[in-house]
Amino acid sequence: MDINNKFPEALLNAPGLPGQIASYINSTAIKRQPVLALGAAICAAGTIFAHRIRSDSNLRTNFLVLSIAESGCGKEGARQSIIQLFNKCELNNYMLGDFVSDSGILTGLRDNKGIGFAMIDEIGREIQALNNKRSNSHEQRIMTTVMKLFSQAGGTYRGKQYANVDSKFPRFDIEQPCLNVYGTTVPKRFYEALTSDEAIDGFLARWLVFKSDDIDPPLQEFSHIAPPDDLIKDIAEIQAMPAYEQLTVNGVVLSDPVPIPKIIPFSDTAKDILQNLTFVCNEKRKQEIKNGGVLAPIWARTREHAIKLALVAHPFEHGIIESVTMQWACDLALYLSNVSINAIRENISDNEHERTLRRVHSVIKRYNDNNHNKPMPNKKLIQATAKFLNVIDRGKVLFQLSEAGFIDIRETGKTYDGKPCYEFIANDYSTG
Repeated sequence: MDINNKFPEALLNAPGLPGQIASYINSTAIKRQPVLALGAAICAAGTIFAHRIRSDSNLRTNFLVLSIAESGCGKEGARQSIIQLFNKCELNNYMLGDFVSDSGILTGLRDNKGIGFAMIDEIGREIQALNNKRSNSHEQRIMTTVMKLFSQAGGTYRGKQYANVDSKFPRFDIEQPCLNVYGTTVPKRFYEALTSDEAIDGFLARWLVFKSDDIDPPLQEFSHIAPPDDLIKDIAEIQAMPAYEQLTVNGVVLSDPVPIPKIIPFSDTAKDILQNLTFVCNEKRKQEIKNGGVLAPIWARTREHAIKLALVAHPFEHGIIESVTMQWACDLALYLSNVSINAIRENISDNEHERTLRRVHSVIKRYNDNNHNKPMPNKKLIQATAKFLNVIDRGKVLFQLSEAGFIDIRETGKTYDGKPCYEFIANDYSTG
Protein backbone atom coordinates (compact mmCIF):
# COMPACT_ATOMS: atom_id res chain seq x y z
CA MET A 1 0.00 0.00 0.00
CA ASP A 2 1.50 3.33 -1.09
CA ILE A 3 1.42 5.75 1.84
CA ASN A 4 3.16 8.53 -0.04
CA ASN A 5 -0.09 9.33 -1.81
CA LYS A 6 -2.94 11.09 -0.04
CA PHE A 7 -5.21 9.22 2.35
CA PRO A 8 -7.24 6.66 0.31
CA GLU A 9 -10.71 7.99 -0.46
CA ALA A 10 -12.27 4.55 0.07
CA LEU A 11 -11.05 4.50 3.67
CA LEU A 12 -12.53 7.93 4.34
CA ASN A 13 -15.96 6.56 3.42
CA ALA A 14 -16.28 4.68 6.69
CA PRO A 15 -19.23 2.37 7.31
CA GLY A 16 -21.51 2.55 10.32
CA LEU A 17 -21.42 5.06 13.14
CA PRO A 18 -17.88 6.42 12.45
CA GLY A 19 -18.97 7.25 8.89
CA GLN A 20 -22.09 9.05 10.12
CA ILE A 21 -20.16 11.10 12.67
CA ALA A 22 -17.33 11.93 10.23
CA SER A 23 -19.90 13.09 7.67
CA TYR A 24 -21.46 15.38 10.27
CA ILE A 25 -18.06 16.80 11.25
CA ASN A 26 -17.20 17.49 7.60
CA SER A 27 -20.51 19.24 7.03
CA THR A 28 -19.92 21.70 9.89
CA ALA A 29 -16.17 22.37 9.58
CA ILE A 30 -14.98 25.80 8.50
CA LYS A 31 -11.92 24.06 7.04
CA ARG A 32 -12.78 20.57 5.89
CA GLN A 33 -10.27 17.96 7.07
CA PRO A 34 -11.81 14.54 6.37
CA VAL A 35 -8.74 12.61 7.57
CA LEU A 36 -8.85 14.27 10.98
CA ALA A 37 -12.64 13.99 11.06
CA LEU A 38 -12.42 10.22 10.67
CA GLY A 39 -9.93 9.89 13.53
CA ALA A 40 -12.16 11.95 15.83
CA ALA A 41 -15.28 10.06 14.72
CA ILE A 42 -13.70 6.72 15.61
CA CYS A 43 -12.98 7.93 19.16
CA ALA A 44 -16.50 9.33 19.49
CA ALA A 45 -18.03 6.06 18.28
CA GLY A 46 -15.82 4.13 20.69
CA THR A 47 -17.17 6.20 23.56
CA ILE A 48 -20.79 5.76 22.48
CA PHE A 49 -20.38 1.97 22.21
CA ALA A 50 -18.42 1.76 25.50
CA HIS A 51 -19.47 -1.12 27.80
CA ARG A 52 -22.09 -2.23 25.29
CA ILE A 53 -20.13 -4.42 22.88
CA ARG A 54 -16.90 -6.41 22.76
CA SER A 55 -15.17 -8.96 20.57
CA ASP A 56 -15.01 -12.66 21.38
CA SER A 57 -11.37 -12.07 22.35
CA ASN A 58 -12.53 -9.40 24.86
CA LEU A 59 -11.32 -6.36 22.89
CA ARG A 60 -13.24 -3.17 23.68
CA THR A 61 -14.05 0.10 21.93
CA ASN A 62 -11.26 2.21 23.44
CA PHE A 63 -9.00 4.09 21.01
CA LEU A 64 -5.95 6.34 21.21
CA VAL A 65 -5.89 8.58 18.14
CA LEU A 66 -3.23 11.08 17.10
CA SER A 67 -4.22 13.59 14.45
CA ILE A 68 -1.22 15.35 12.94
CA ALA A 69 -1.54 18.48 10.82
CA GLU A 70 0.14 21.85 10.45
CA SER A 71 -1.04 24.89 12.42
CA GLY A 72 -4.07 26.75 11.13
CA CYS A 73 -5.37 24.05 8.83
CA GLY A 74 -8.54 23.02 10.67
CA LYS A 75 -7.66 20.77 13.63
CA GLU A 76 -10.27 22.44 15.85
CA GLY A 77 -13.31 21.62 13.70
CA ALA A 78 -13.72 17.99 14.78
CA ARG A 79 -13.61 18.87 18.48
CA GLN A 80 -16.31 21.52 18.21
CA SER A 81 -18.62 19.26 16.19
CA ILE A 82 -18.28 16.38 18.64
CA ILE A 83 -18.96 18.64 21.60
CA GLN A 84 -22.14 19.84 19.89
CA LEU A 85 -23.15 16.25 19.05
CA PHE A 86 -22.55 14.95 22.58
CA ASN A 87 -24.45 17.87 24.10
CA LYS A 88 -27.39 17.23 21.79
CA CYS A 89 -27.43 13.53 22.72
CA GLU A 90 -26.97 14.32 26.44
CA LEU A 91 -23.63 12.52 26.59
CA ASN A 92 -21.54 15.50 27.69
CA ASN A 93 -20.87 13.74 31.02
CA TYR A 94 -18.49 11.47 29.11
CA MET A 95 -16.31 14.41 28.08
CA LEU A 96 -13.16 14.80 30.19
CA GLY A 97 -11.23 18.04 30.61
CA ASP A 98 -7.56 18.61 29.88
CA PHE A 99 -5.22 16.18 31.61
CA VAL A 100 -3.54 17.91 34.54
CA SER A 101 -2.61 14.78 36.48
CA ASP A 102 -3.09 11.03 36.36
CA SER A 103 -5.39 11.30 39.38
CA GLY A 104 -7.64 13.64 37.44
CA ILE A 105 -8.00 11.07 34.64
CA LEU A 106 -8.93 8.33 37.09
CA THR A 107 -11.41 10.53 38.95
CA GLY A 108 -13.13 11.46 35.70
CA LEU A 109 -13.48 7.80 34.73
CA ARG A 110 -14.69 6.75 38.16
CA ASP A 111 -17.42 9.39 38.12
CA ASN A 112 -18.72 8.09 34.75
CA LYS A 113 -18.78 4.32 35.40
CA GLY A 114 -15.38 3.92 33.76
CA ILE A 115 -16.17 5.75 30.51
CA GLY A 116 -14.34 8.88 29.35
CA PHE A 117 -13.53 10.80 26.17
CA ALA A 118 -10.67 13.31 26.16
CA MET A 119 -9.87 15.64 23.28
CA ILE A 120 -6.43 17.15 23.80
CA ASP A 121 -4.95 19.93 21.71
CA GLU A 122 -1.16 19.92 21.28
CA ILE A 123 -0.81 16.46 22.79
CA GLY A 124 2.83 16.54 21.69
CA ARG A 125 3.50 18.54 24.85
CA GLU A 126 2.12 15.71 27.00
CA ILE A 127 4.37 13.22 25.19
CA GLN A 128 7.37 15.51 25.65
CA ALA A 129 6.62 15.68 29.37
CA LEU A 130 6.59 11.88 29.51
CA ASN A 131 10.14 11.75 28.11
CA ASN A 132 11.56 14.86 29.78
CA LYS A 133 13.42 14.06 32.99
CA ARG A 134 12.95 17.66 34.13
CA SER A 135 9.15 17.41 33.98
CA ASN A 136 7.19 17.14 37.20
CA SER A 137 6.48 13.58 38.29
CA HIS A 138 2.72 14.04 37.93
CA GLU A 139 3.23 15.16 34.32
CA GLN A 140 5.29 12.08 33.54
CA ARG A 141 2.60 9.82 35.03
CA ILE A 142 -0.17 11.09 32.75
CA MET A 143 0.77 9.16 29.61
CA THR A 144 1.89 6.16 31.66
CA THR A 145 -1.60 6.00 33.17
CA VAL A 146 -3.20 6.38 29.73
CA MET A 147 -1.17 3.40 28.48
CA LYS A 148 -2.18 1.25 31.47
CA LEU A 149 -5.84 2.14 31.08
CA PHE A 150 -5.65 1.20 27.40
CA SER A 151 -4.37 -2.27 28.26
CA GLN A 152 -6.88 -2.82 31.09
CA ALA A 153 -10.05 -2.07 29.10
CA GLY A 154 -11.24 -5.67 29.38
CA GLY A 155 -10.36 -6.10 33.04
CA THR A 156 -9.91 -4.05 36.20
CA TYR A 157 -7.58 -1.10 36.63
CA ARG A 158 -6.10 -1.24 40.12
CA GLY A 159 -5.64 2.15 41.70
CA LYS A 160 -2.72 3.35 43.79
CA GLN A 161 -2.24 1.60 47.13
CA TYR A 162 -0.97 3.98 49.80
CA ALA A 163 0.89 2.69 52.87
CA ASN A 164 -1.41 4.53 55.28
CA VAL A 165 -4.88 2.97 55.18
CA ASP A 166 -6.28 6.19 56.66
CA SER A 167 -4.86 8.24 53.83
CA LYS A 168 -7.04 11.04 52.46
CA PHE A 169 -6.35 9.45 49.08
CA PRO A 170 -8.08 6.05 49.35
CA ARG A 171 -7.47 3.52 46.62
CA PHE A 172 -10.20 3.11 44.05
CA ASP A 173 -10.36 0.62 41.20
CA ILE A 174 -12.03 1.06 37.81
CA GLU A 175 -13.88 -1.88 36.29
CA GLN A 176 -13.31 -2.25 32.55
CA PRO A 177 -12.13 1.34 31.90
CA CYS A 178 -13.00 2.62 28.43
CA LEU A 179 -10.94 5.76 27.80
CA ASN A 180 -10.89 7.26 24.32
CA VAL A 181 -8.29 9.93 23.59
CA TYR A 182 -8.29 12.15 20.52
CA GLY A 183 -5.11 14.22 20.45
CA THR A 184 -4.03 16.78 17.87
CA THR A 185 -0.56 18.17 17.29
CA VAL A 186 1.71 19.67 14.67
CA PRO A 187 4.23 17.30 13.05
CA LYS A 188 7.34 19.03 14.36
CA ARG A 189 6.38 18.91 18.04
CA PHE A 190 5.19 15.31 17.91
CA TYR A 191 8.17 13.83 16.11
CA GLU A 192 10.68 15.70 18.25
CA ALA A 193 9.02 14.26 21.36
CA LEU A 194 9.74 10.64 20.45
CA THR A 195 12.74 8.36 20.30
CA SER A 196 12.80 4.78 19.07
CA ASP A 197 12.46 3.61 22.69
CA GLU A 198 8.77 4.45 22.43
CA ALA A 199 8.49 2.25 19.34
CA ILE A 200 10.22 -0.61 21.17
CA ASP A 201 7.99 -0.53 24.25
CA GLY A 202 4.84 -0.25 22.17
CA PHE A 203 3.91 3.37 22.91
CA LEU A 204 3.29 4.39 19.32
CA ALA A 205 1.88 0.94 18.47
CA ARG A 206 -1.12 1.66 20.68
CA TRP A 207 -2.01 4.84 18.77
CA LEU A 208 -3.77 5.24 15.45
CA VAL A 209 -1.98 8.05 13.61
CA PHE A 210 -4.09 10.11 11.21
CA LYS A 211 -1.85 12.47 9.26
CA SER A 212 -3.28 15.19 7.03
CA ASP A 213 -1.07 16.72 4.37
CA ASP A 214 -3.65 19.33 3.38
CA ILE A 215 -2.09 22.55 4.66
CA ASP A 216 -4.65 24.88 3.08
CA PRO A 217 -8.14 23.37 2.90
CA PRO A 218 -10.72 25.65 1.30
CA LEU A 219 -13.04 27.59 3.57
CA GLN A 220 -16.63 26.36 3.72
CA GLU A 221 -19.65 28.52 4.31
CA PHE A 222 -20.21 27.81 7.97
CA SER A 223 -23.51 27.51 9.76
CA HIS A 224 -24.37 25.85 13.05
CA ILE A 225 -25.81 22.72 11.48
CA ALA A 226 -27.64 20.56 13.99
CA PRO A 227 -26.72 16.86 14.08
CA PRO A 228 -28.95 14.90 11.67
CA ASP A 229 -31.97 13.15 13.15
CA ASP A 230 -30.92 9.69 11.96
CA LEU A 231 -27.55 10.05 13.72
CA ILE A 232 -29.21 11.12 16.97
CA LYS A 233 -31.66 8.22 16.68
CA ASP A 234 -28.89 5.67 16.14
CA ILE A 235 -26.90 6.97 19.10
CA ALA A 236 -30.01 6.75 21.30
CA GLU A 237 -30.55 3.13 20.23
CA ILE A 238 -26.94 2.26 21.03
CA GLN A 239 -27.15 3.92 24.42
CA ALA A 240 -30.29 1.91 25.15
CA MET A 241 -28.37 -1.38 24.79
CA PRO A 242 -27.91 -3.32 28.05
CA ALA A 243 -24.59 -2.30 29.55
CA TYR A 244 -24.49 -3.10 33.27
CA GLU A 245 -25.69 -5.55 35.87
CA GLN A 246 -25.69 -5.33 39.64
CA LEU A 247 -25.22 -8.35 41.83
CA THR A 248 -27.89 -8.69 44.49
CA VAL A 249 -28.95 -11.42 46.92
CA ASN A 250 -32.38 -11.23 48.56
CA GLY A 251 -32.62 -7.62 47.55
CA VAL A 252 -29.25 -6.73 49.06
CA VAL A 253 -26.85 -4.98 46.66
CA LEU A 254 -23.49 -6.76 46.68
CA SER A 255 -21.56 -4.66 44.18
CA ASP A 256 -21.48 -1.56 42.03
CA PRO A 257 -22.89 -1.98 38.50
CA VAL A 258 -20.55 -4.16 36.41
CA PRO A 259 -20.28 -3.76 32.60
CA ILE A 260 -21.75 -6.68 30.60
CA PRO A 261 -20.89 -5.89 26.97
CA LYS A 262 -22.42 -8.08 24.26
CA ILE A 263 -20.11 -10.19 22.10
CA ILE A 264 -20.34 -9.19 18.42
CA PRO A 265 -19.62 -12.20 16.16
CA PHE A 266 -17.96 -12.24 12.73
CA SER A 267 -19.52 -13.63 9.59
CA ASP A 268 -17.58 -16.45 7.92
CA THR A 269 -16.38 -14.12 5.17
CA ALA A 270 -15.29 -11.52 7.73
CA LYS A 271 -13.28 -14.21 9.53
CA ASP A 272 -11.48 -15.03 6.28
CA ILE A 273 -10.64 -11.35 5.69
CA LEU A 274 -9.28 -11.02 9.24
CA GLN A 275 -7.25 -14.19 8.83
CA ASN A 276 -5.59 -12.78 5.72
CA LEU A 277 -4.60 -9.65 7.63
CA THR A 278 -3.32 -11.76 10.52
CA PHE A 279 -1.03 -13.70 8.17
CA VAL A 280 0.36 -10.55 6.52
CA CYS A 281 1.06 -8.80 9.83
CA ASN A 282 2.63 -11.87 11.40
CA GLU A 283 5.01 -12.27 8.48
CA LYS A 284 5.98 -8.60 8.68
CA ARG A 285 6.45 -8.86 12.45
CA LYS A 286 8.76 -11.89 12.12
CA GLN A 287 10.76 -10.21 9.36
CA GLU A 288 11.14 -7.09 11.48
CA ILE A 289 12.45 -9.14 14.41
CA LYS A 290 14.94 -10.94 12.13
CA ASN A 291 16.15 -7.57 10.84
CA GLY A 292 16.73 -6.36 14.39
CA GLY A 293 14.32 -3.47 13.93
CA VAL A 294 12.06 -1.79 16.46
CA LEU A 295 8.81 -1.92 14.52
CA ALA A 296 7.56 -5.38 15.54
CA PRO A 297 5.12 -3.99 18.17
CA ILE A 298 3.26 -2.06 15.48
CA TRP A 299 2.67 -5.19 13.41
CA ALA A 300 1.69 -7.10 16.55
CA ARG A 301 -1.07 -4.54 17.28
CA THR A 302 -2.46 -4.17 13.75
CA ARG A 303 -4.89 -7.09 14.00
CA GLU A 304 -6.19 -5.79 17.32
CA HIS A 305 -6.81 -2.35 15.81
CA ALA A 306 -8.70 -3.92 12.91
CA ILE A 307 -11.04 -5.84 15.21
CA LYS A 308 -11.78 -2.76 17.30
CA LEU A 309 -12.41 -0.65 14.20
CA ALA A 310 -14.84 -3.30 12.94
CA LEU A 311 -16.64 -3.29 16.31
CA VAL A 312 -17.49 0.43 16.17
CA ALA A 313 -18.30 0.38 12.44
CA HIS A 314 -20.46 -2.76 12.26
CA PRO A 315 -24.20 -2.47 11.48
CA PHE A 316 -25.32 -2.66 15.11
CA GLU A 317 -28.96 -3.21 14.22
CA HIS A 318 -27.93 -6.62 12.78
CA GLY A 319 -25.42 -7.41 15.51
CA ILE A 320 -22.76 -9.01 13.31
CA ILE A 321 -19.50 -7.90 11.71
CA GLU A 322 -19.89 -8.61 7.99
CA SER A 323 -17.41 -8.56 5.13
CA VAL A 324 -17.78 -4.91 4.07
CA THR A 325 -17.06 -3.62 7.57
CA MET A 326 -14.23 -6.09 8.15
CA GLN A 327 -12.52 -5.23 4.85
CA TRP A 328 -12.65 -1.51 5.62
CA ALA A 329 -11.32 -2.10 9.15
CA CYS A 330 -8.45 -4.30 7.97
CA ASP A 331 -7.49 -1.93 5.16
CA LEU A 332 -7.53 1.06 7.52
CA ALA A 333 -5.55 -0.71 10.24
CA LEU A 334 -2.92 -1.78 7.70
CA TYR A 335 -2.69 1.69 6.19
CA LEU A 336 -2.34 3.38 9.59
CA SER A 337 0.36 0.91 10.66
CA ASN A 338 2.33 1.85 7.56
CA VAL A 339 1.84 5.55 8.39
CA SER A 340 3.32 4.98 11.87
CA ILE A 341 6.23 2.96 10.48
CA ASN A 342 6.99 5.61 7.87
CA ALA A 343 6.89 8.28 10.59
CA ILE A 344 9.35 6.34 12.74
CA ARG A 345 11.77 5.72 9.90
CA GLU A 346 11.71 9.30 8.68
CA ASN A 347 11.58 11.24 11.94
CA ILE A 348 12.64 9.30 15.03
CA SER A 349 16.25 9.03 16.14
CA ASP A 350 18.27 8.07 19.21
CA ASN A 351 21.20 10.53 19.11
CA GLU A 352 21.62 14.21 18.40
CA HIS A 353 23.49 13.80 15.11
CA GLU A 354 20.92 11.44 13.62
CA ARG A 355 18.15 13.71 14.93
CA THR A 356 19.76 16.62 13.04
CA LEU A 357 20.02 14.58 9.84
CA ARG A 358 16.38 13.61 10.06
CA ARG A 359 15.34 17.13 10.96
CA VAL A 360 17.00 18.65 7.89
CA HIS A 361 15.59 15.88 5.70
CA SER A 362 12.13 16.54 7.15
CA VAL A 363 12.45 20.28 6.43
CA ILE A 364 13.23 19.55 2.79
CA LYS A 365 10.54 16.89 2.43
CA ARG A 366 7.83 19.12 3.93
CA TYR A 367 8.77 21.90 1.53
CA ASN A 368 8.63 19.47 -1.41
CA ASP A 369 5.29 18.03 -0.31
CA ASN A 370 3.72 21.40 0.43
CA ASN A 371 4.80 22.86 -2.92
CA HIS A 372 3.71 20.10 -5.31
CA ASN A 373 7.13 18.35 -5.28
CA LYS A 374 8.96 21.56 -6.17
CA PRO A 375 12.67 21.47 -5.16
CA MET A 376 13.63 23.52 -2.10
CA PRO A 377 15.93 26.46 -2.94
CA ASN A 378 19.09 26.85 -0.89
CA LYS A 379 17.90 30.23 0.41
CA LYS A 380 14.72 28.67 1.82
CA LEU A 381 16.71 25.87 3.44
CA ILE A 382 19.08 28.35 5.11
CA GLN A 383 16.14 30.29 6.50
CA ALA A 384 14.43 27.14 7.80
CA THR A 385 17.54 25.70 9.51
CA ALA A 386 19.32 28.87 10.67
CA LYS A 387 18.22 28.46 14.30
CA PHE A 388 19.83 25.04 14.77
CA LEU A 389 22.60 24.80 12.12
CA ASN A 390 25.57 27.00 11.27
CA VAL A 391 27.02 27.22 7.76
CA ILE A 392 29.75 24.60 8.27
CA ASP A 393 27.50 22.01 9.96
CA ARG A 394 24.76 22.57 7.37
CA GLY A 395 27.19 21.72 4.60
CA LYS A 396 28.31 18.55 6.39
CA VAL A 397 24.72 17.43 7.01
CA LEU A 398 23.71 18.03 3.38
CA PHE A 399 26.77 16.17 2.12
CA GLN A 400 25.99 13.17 4.35
CA LEU A 401 22.32 13.11 3.34
CA SER A 402 23.31 13.28 -0.31
CA GLU A 403 25.97 10.55 0.00
CA ALA A 404 23.39 8.26 1.64
CA GLY A 405 20.88 8.92 -1.13
CA PHE A 406 18.36 10.58 1.20
CA ILE A 407 18.35 13.82 -0.80
CA ASP A 408 19.23 14.92 -4.33
CA ILE A 409 21.18 18.17 -4.73
CA ARG A 410 20.97 20.08 -8.01
CA GLU A 411 23.02 23.07 -9.09
CA THR A 412 20.76 25.73 -10.61
CA GLY A 413 23.19 28.48 -11.54
CA LYS A 414 25.53 31.06 -10.04
CA THR A 415 25.10 33.98 -7.66
CA TYR A 416 26.29 37.48 -8.58
CA ASP A 417 29.71 36.68 -7.05
CA GLY A 418 30.09 33.37 -8.87
CA LYS A 419 29.06 30.98 -6.10
CA PRO A 420 26.84 28.04 -7.14
CA CYS A 421 23.12 27.98 -6.30
CA TYR A 422 21.51 24.75 -5.20
CA GLU A 423 18.08 23.19 -4.71
CA PHE A 424 17.08 20.02 -2.86
CA ILE A 425 14.70 17.08 -3.31
CA ALA A 426 14.07 14.66 -0.44
CA ASN A 427 13.94 10.90 -1.07
CA ASP A 428 12.68 8.23 1.36
CA TYR A 429 14.55 8.26 4.67
CA SER A 430 14.58 4.62 5.69
CA THR A 431 17.07 2.50 7.58
CA GLY A 432 15.30 -0.78 7.01
